[in-house]
Amino acid sequence: MVYHFKMAKEVMEVFPKTPTMAFGTTKKEMAHQRKVCNISIFFSSVFDKEVNCAMCAGIKPPGSVPHHTHTDWIQCDSCFRWCHTQCLHMDQKSLEEAQVGDWVCSLCNK
Repeated sequence: MVYHFKMAKEVMEVFPKTPTMAFGTTKKEMAHQRKVCNISIFFSSVFDKEVNCAMCAGIKPPGSVPHHTHTDWIQCDSCFRWCHTQCLHMDQKSLEEAQVGDWVCSLCNK
């Protein structure tokens, strides 16, 4: 996996030239490369827990009709992530009940 990620990264950075790859392959060096790859992927993510649904990662609800993007959102009282009620298959009654007390998302409820 590390090799694939490194190759893809190198190709994208020097395209159309041919990349030159040089990195160590010991267990320690590969562990370091995995960490570097994971950090790179993490910081390149466009997910923002303030505006993206924790279930679908979208801003609009899935399957929403263009120009008709209304859906209710609910925030987890544990991790503070937001979720579309549509993604949770939560009806209006369940939403109202959840808003009365503390609501914990399925990611925290494990």
